[in-house]
Amino acid sequence: MIRSKFFTVILIALAFLIFRNEKVIADCPQDYQSGTIQATYRYNIGKFIFTCDVTIYYCCKWDNDLKTLVFQVDTLSSTYNNCLPYITNKSLFMDWVHNTVALNATGPCNPLWPPCDDSIKYYIEVNSFVCKFYENRNISNIPGDPAFRLFLIKCQGSVKCVSKWEKCIDYSQSPPMEISNLIDKYITGVPGCIDDEPQVPPQGKSWDEFWTTECFVIPCEY
Repeated sequence: MIRSKFFTVILIALAFLIFRNEKVIADCPQDYQSGTIQATYRYNIGKFIFTCDVTIYYCCKWDNDLKTLVFQVDTLSSTYNNCLPYITNKSLFMDWVHNTVALNATGPCNPLWPPCDDSIKYYIEVNSFVCKFYENRNISNIPGDPAFRLFLIKCQGSVKCVSKWEKCIDYSQSPPMEISNLIDKYITGVPGCIDDEPQVPPQGKSWDEFWTTECFVIPCEY
């Protein structure tokens, strides 16, 4: 009887963990597929080094005409706490996001990469909208038991940071090794959002309620 009650408690706890968090999916354009990466970013505040566990939600598609795997960074969230606002150099952070996606994203869009000595070249393009806003979102599915998490979300627009890579497989290595070389980085236009990152939470708001901020610019890292 005691063992039966114990397993019942465990099952209830597991069900609570499953249903408390909603599944966040990137808002992808038509013909794109969604994916996620979890990675740890290290940053400095003064002499101290901190870490921020980040979930990157992205969209991807394979452009066969251009032989290019295109990634669009959609949304970012701090996986376990609200550490994103404490990262002061957001340009460097977004450069890390681009690198992380280019070097670590696997499926659902990846092609069969060619050998490095092949005459055909395949490429990766990672782009992210320069203007973004914060949203403090309830990720709980249980009525009356909210759980808020901070997200950094793209603003609608056309200006993007773009990084381009050439990728191939070096079969002279054992085992064969993926080789990715950065070949270009640029911005596509002039941002139309405010320069200063907004205060979070906004005045009169708390971490335990829904709110959003204005769109603000995160300059591209060259």
